[in-house]
Amino acid sequence: MNYSPQEIIETIRMIQSEHLDIRTVTMGISLLDCADDDPDAPYRRIYEKIMARAGRLVPVCETIEKKLGIPIVHKRIAVTPIHPPRRPDPFTHRQPDELKANAGRISPP
Repeated sequence: MNYSPQEIIETIRMIQSEHLDIRTVTMGISLLDCADDDPDAPYRRIYEKIMARAGRLVPVCETIEKKLGIPIVHKRIAVTPIHPPRRPDPFTHRQPDELKANAGRISPP
């Protein structure tokens, strides 16, 4: 894409006089594949996944800032779901917490 000299000048003016910035860069990460039968394993898997995917988020954003000459104010990650995922019960296909909460009231599907 080619930019006209006028567009370049206008962008420089916005950066200098109007303090143009990139407000936020957000990296979204799904933790659904971190489920495990071992109740302690999801914590390790979540940490490893976040570090593998977003461990370099700030340095990459800083590189982009330098390349574009526009500051990035906030660098953040968003994860879902926030509760450590666990595998559903193989017979009822319900989550372990749901089974505990409804003990004795759940019939197999």
